[in-house]
Amino acid sequence: MKIRDTAVDDRRRRKCRQLRTFLHELLLFCFHEECYADYIFYAGSIIVGRSSEERRLNHGMASAELTRILGCILHRHAASSCHLLHIIFIFQLHFPLSHSAPPPPPPSMPPSPCPSSSPPPPSPPPQPSPPPPAPSPAASRPPPPPPPPPPPPRTNASFSALFVLGDSTVDPGNNNYLRTLARSNFQPYGIDFIDQVPTGRFCNGKLFTDFLASHWGIKETIPPYLDPTLSMEELLTGVSFACAGTGYDPLTAAIVNVISVPQQLQLMRQLFGRVETTVGPAMAADVMQNAVFLVSAGTNDFLVNYYNLPVRRFAFTVDQYQNFLIDQLLGILEGLYRLGARRFIVAGISPLGCLPVEMTIDPADAFVRNCIESLNAVATSYNLKLENALRTIKQSGFSGAKLAYADTYYPLLDMMQNPDKYGFEEVKRGCCGTGLIEMGYSCNPYTPICPDRSSYLFWDAIHPTQKTYNILFNTVIPDIMKMGRLRTILKHLPFLLLLLLLMIHGLPLSESQQNLYNVSAFLVLGDSSADTGNNNFIPTPFRSNWPPYGRDFMGGVPSGRFTNGKVGADYLSLFFDLIPHLFV
Repeated sequence: MKIRDTAVDDRRRRKCRQLRTFLHELLLFCFHEECYADYIFYAGSIIVGRSSEERRLNHGMASAELTRILGCILHRHAASSCHLLHIIFIFQLHFPLSHSAPPPPPPSMPPSPCPSSSPPPPSPPPQPSPPPPAPSPAASRPPPPPPPPPPPPRTNASFSALFVLGDSTVDPGNNNYLRTLARSNFQPYGIDFIDQVPTGRFCNGKLFTDFLASHWGIKETIPPYLDPTLSMEELLTGVSFACAGTGYDPLTAAIVNVISVPQQLQLMRQLFGRVETTVGPAMAADVMQNAVFLVSAGTNDFLVNYYNLPVRRFAFTVDQYQNFLIDQLLGILEGLYRLGARRFIVAGISPLGCLPVEMTIDPADAFVRNCIESLNAVATSYNLKLENALRTIKQSGFSGAKLAYADTYYPLLDMMQNPDKYGFEEVKRGCCGTGLIEMGYSCNPYTPICPDRSSYLFWDAIHPTQKTYNILFNTVIPDIMKMGRLRTILKHLPFLLLLLLLMIHGLPLSESQQNLYNVSAFLVLGDSSADTGNNNFIPTPFRSNWPPYGRDFMGGVPSGRFTNGKVGADYLSLFFDLIPHLFV
């Protein structure tokens, strides 16, 4: 599979032209207005080529262009009364992950003549429309009670949204809106969820994806896409398309009348179209590129479909069926990639033979209740093929994409084999009813439940408890966060390099300055990496003036910064001894 982004070269040339225009106007303004700006810090972004020759070409073109602009303006205004101007260019480097052959270098841009010295006519600033009232955190969602296990510390991984495709392990309630018997929107499901609401999650509380979204500071829980009451704000920060009982095989979903994972991709395309219409193509593409897409399915394909009905067994061997499912999954990932997605988490399947219901229906293990090794062997074989397939497309097919494999098999198996290590007392039965066969409607308000849910690995005869999901999350998050740490470092690299330059080497000072602490003001232009809350006053869905944003800011106030605390510009302001943080 070979996918090449043909728009990279055009974007590179377009960004260079935009940068040239912006810098020219900024510097021209400084000279004509006789402003006394001693330092201009430019935190730039350059797409670096795959080969060393292409990298030198791109970096050299950008540096030469910036130097040429500055030289032209200084030459035009040699007699200007402006102070000596220092411009520091900090370049943010994006190294593509693909090792495929480099594309042909873009055609060189002929240097444009020096701009005219006459200033452009000033244009009146646009009048922003009155800002709508900020959403009340209390009205948008009730404060969540602490889960039984302590929640992990939040991180700002620079992910804007989490979109989920899969089965009941990640379904927050989409089946509530489908004509299917695979539902759980009734007690005792949700007994440990926020306000003890049975949302349709096949669990007593939160799912793995809820912990993931909360950990990244995106939102406390992931809502179902089919909920008609969702706002555009909720849609932009992530939803789940998952349906209980589904799989990668369309036949699996047809058995219980739900939406297959390939059909969930169609719903994602539908959502992308809605977002494009609402916020525009550029912003919609930015949402896709900065979001994480998690896919988790496969269990029902084997247990509900292949081993339960003869149709697929007549058409495929186990090995062939595994390959068929992985081909379906890769097609879904390719479809998401073509929509603009670049960050993926793909979960393997759990130990199929260790599910309580499988132990019950197997005649050899109904009373002994040991894991069925033949089913576990199928799961391990499938997971190995899946890992190899992801590694292959990561190296050769998905240029610029990051893929993380989430291993759920061995962590769950370790919980079953070493229950005391995790504080479990029962790992072979579910908490609901007898724990042998109950799930869905057979686990209902009239079904007794265990007195201590935190001591059970399984909630019903198939699905884990909230505590199990939390342990699983803490186990796999280090591997997943490798994807986030690189992005966070790259996003803030300009500010990190600038701070390092300031602290170690200092800066050349103008004649009017004796030290850096004579800087009287600090003005910032940029995007969300430097936005201190301007979007609060603009009619746009791209806001962050509500919790959990700002939880580590002064007073825990969500100021509109897209982070848990301060942004890089705040620290620069502190360094210049101006104010503790910047204002809008």
